[in-house]
Amino acid sequence: MERFRSVRALMGDDAERVRRAVRDAFQGAHGFPDFFILPELPGAAGYGFVVMLRAIRSLHAGDLFATEVDARIAGRPDAFHRVGRMTDGVRFAITQKLTFLFSRIGLPSYYEEACQSAVELLSEAVVPDGEAT
Repeated sequence: MERFRSVRALMGDDAERVRRAVRDAFQGAHGFPDFFILPELPGAAGYGFVVMLRAIRSLHAGDLFATEVDARIAGRPDAFHRVGRMTDGVRFAITQKLTFLFSRIGLPSYYEEACQSAVELLSEAVVPDGEAT
């Protein structure tokens, strides 16, 4: 945000215009953004946290610990651990944003072709050529 503020100052923006630009950017007034804001995380200081929806990764269940203490006991102090639980309303909102984002991206053609091939092979396996139904 400091870089953003510096650039806006170079552009000659006054303080209120910079504040307005920050509000506009984070309040999602321009369609569905590819991020969502968590207003707080337990034990973390700050004004909120931006979660980039395109940067979500998966991991094996064994690499995720219920608490930081569990990770340390297992000798993995740098491992992922749960820091909080989101309410249903927040989880549903995140799901909605993810769905909208990835529905706009679409599927690659090779995936569509592989699906068509799989359905064709399945239909042939169910009723082989020359066999009556």
